[in-house]
Amino acid sequence: MTSTMVRQRHAASAPLSPISETDSDQKKRKDRRGNVPKLTRKTVLFATSALAAILLLVRYGPTIHHHHKNEMPGYVPQSVPKMFTPVPPSHAKTFWTDGGKISFPMVRALRDHGWQKVNHWRDAHIIYQYSAESKFFHKLKRWQRFGHVPRHSEWNQKDAILDGYKRYQQETGAELYSLPESYRLSVKSDLRQFQQALRDGGDSHPWVLKKPAVNQGKGIEMIGPYSPRLNEVIKEMSGKDYDYDYIIQKYICKELTWKQRKFDVRMFWFVASVDPVVVLYHDGYTRIGNSEYHEDDFDNTVAHLTTHTGLGEEGKATFDEFCEHITKHHRASPHLRHIKDPVMHVKNQFKDTLAEFVEAFKNISFSHPGKEELVPENGFGFYGADFILDEDLDVWFIEPQKGCGLDEDYKMRVEMHDKLFGGMVDTLEEVWQKQEAGEQLLPLNNTGGWEIIYGDGWRFKYEGYKRSKNKAGCGNTKKSSTTKLRSTGRRNL
Repeated sequence: MTSTMVRQRHAASAPLSPISETDSDQKKRKDRRGNVPKLTRKTVLFATSALAAILLLVRYGPTIHHHHKNEMPGYVPQSVPKMFTPVPPSHAKTFWTDGGKISFPMVRALRDHGWQKVNHWRDAHIIYQYSAESKFFHKLKRWQRFGHVPRHSEWNQKDAILDGYKRYQQETGAELYSLPESYRLSVKSDLRQFQQALRDGGDSHPWVLKKPAVNQGKGIEMIGPYSPRLNEVIKEMSGKDYDYDYIIQKYICKELTWKQRKFDVRMFWFVASVDPVVVLYHDGYTRIGNSEYHEDDFDNTVAHLTTHTGLGEEGKATFDEFCEHITKHHRASPHLRHIKDPVMHVKNQFKDTLAEFVEAFKNISFSHPGKEELVPENGFGFYGADFILDEDLDVWFIEPQKGCGLDEDYKMRVEMHDKLFGGMVDTLEEVWQKQEAGEQLLPLNNTGGWEIIYGDGWRFKYEGYKRSKNKAGCGNTKKSSTTKLRSTGRRNL
């Protein structure tokens, strides 16, 4: 073995000595070490700035609403799990639809999940159609599921929902803070209360006159402050021969606008089960009016509507854009500094309002009506809800919607529908699998972007939220003093 090879083996096996570096090596190491702090300080400053930007984006950015949770704090099961009739294997994952294009989003989601369309409703597990009316409704089998809940008419018309809320308020004393003050003028007690409200200063406030059985902006009349039309309406409804069962509603002043136009937001809710009652919420989109809006001008009804007015300038915006809009308003409004998270503040009001709506109507429409009315053991339904916001970021509930328009003339609506219905099918599959196995239904684990707001007696509540009772009036009109019932101390509907 050569001396060179011996030296190499010895070097490989010997431990390294900490004093084996030359003076030149030490100088180089010190030079390198001396450069590190300067480079590190720059890196830290950059990283700190980047982290601050990320925190601001998370704090204020439009994607904050994607943090999806399906916890049900304090939930205690009220119903006992039971075995539901299993779907015959030959009919598993089958559906039937009426073929209308408004059903396409649901059909797309079902096919993406491996469901197959059959030729006749008798052979289908899911029967899905836009219309809630059906000649074969009472002919379905126990294992079939029809895509509408029973007795939806109890909340789908303006007069019926007002009656239902009044009963709920009398029974529970609920404040119902998100509902505008409303009166059903064909009911004599309501008419008298409305007359008293005007005498107490309500005539200085604008009002909205509505026909209860129409939608899409039809049958609506704006009545400005001190208008003689108020007395005309009272005179008409005081007689015996009136044409319509009118509802009159206090106008929401200081509305939040979208580039000087009115807007509302369409959110979605989904009944996943009526035995027990399980309802979920999903973010929706924004509908923007087509006329410049001035709060003190009530001569132009179109300016006070959002969509369905037949003009080309109607606009749509995504939920992300809506979040950006309210975040900018929050930043520019010093009186809203107490709201830490404007997006979740608004979203929690949507969820709380819809959860209370289900609570109010659960025994009327969202419960299983019995075998004499509905043979299937369970059902489901997809619906909408319309809201507006004021400048205080308080949410006002306009009405629920049985028939949601599902046009796909915007790319964002196609993408939204895929999320809505994809998550809906995920949820239904989990519900039905658990119920056929006799398992505890809640909580649900696979709901996509849907969030539980009501389940088996539990409901979502926006804890700690208090709404100001001293709302500003419209334009230059004085504040109205008719925001509470004198007899009960509760705000009138």
